[in-house]
Amino acid sequence: MGKVMISDLSAKIGTEINGFFVLKDFSRNQNAKATWINAKISDASGQASATIFRECFDKCDLNGLIDKVVKVRALVNLYDGMPRLQIRECVAAKEDEYDEADFVNGLTEEQFEELIERLNGLIDSVQEPRLKGLLMTVFSRKGIDFYKSLPGGHRHHVYNGGLLVHTIEVAEISDILCNQDDESAKYHPCQTPVNRDLCITGALLHDVGKTKEFLPYPFNSRTEQGYYVGYQTEGAGIVDRNIKRLCSANPGLDFATFRQELINMVLACHTNYKMSMPPRTKEARFVLLADQASAYRDAYDTAVCTFRQENPASEESMIYSEYFKCNIKI
Repeated sequence: MGKVMISDLSAKIGTEINGFFVLKDFSRNQNAKATWINAKISDASGQASATIFRECFDKCDLNGLIDKVVKVRALVNLYDGMPRLQIRECVAAKEDEYDEADFVNGLTEEQFEELIERLNGLIDSVQEPRLKGLLMTVFSRKGIDFYKSLPGGHRHHVYNGGLLVHTIEVAEISDILCNQDDESAKYHPCQTPVNRDLCITGALLHDVGKTKEFLPYPFNSRTEQGYYVGYQTEGAGIVDRNIKRLCSANPGLDFATFRQELINMVLACHTNYKMSMPPRTKEARFVLLADQASAYRDAYDTAVCTFRQENPASEESMIYSEYFKCNIKI
């Protein structure tokens, strides 16, 4: 029996399949006659909807299968013009039963190398030697490899290498804000100057804690460390430890207020979390704005793409108005 990918489902309408997919999400539904589960499954070729009926989900713990590869037996139906699985059996797949490459989409090697050039260009543009030294320490080739395999989050940049793309986007948007700030200074006599080197450094480090929180895509669930501590706290610790290592290796080196300012930037750029600190500097505010712009942009594109897939008959001019009825989450 050949491998079945989500991109193959349209040709399988009316047939029963056995396949391997990542269970991404599910919700329980009930009426007077039945209880069922609506679910989302994915692989490298795309995402599809599924229905799991009680006789199936009573036999397994779906909560324990989120973001894991599951082995399913299902009937492929057509629902609103799109293939939909009616899952009859669903169990955790064993690692030797599937090819992990079937579930990884994201950066090509060429794209990765192009991003490394952009990252190195940003680091090279930092003139302050202490800040540049910190960035070169954190973004060693080994450090960059962590970014290559991780998603940017659960709702934005959700693909292999998304964390690297998001990090560079935030730094480049922050750079634009700094440049615009310089241009606006001529019109505002009391404008507070911004430290561009500090802003770029904070932007590149703002999500460094995610290297300790997330597991590689597509199994981007949280580690135990990330679950109990959180990537903001982890990120602040990583910044602090690397600064201490640099100071220990270079007697007399003093990061002065940079240490506190950078830690605040890491803790303050995610205001939707209760643990977040408020931004205490103009640079921290710029990074917060850049982070939101990057995250919302990608979440928007992802949601519109999903809407297109689920509503193939919709006119292109209607997609955006229909989309904005939805609640965007990052």
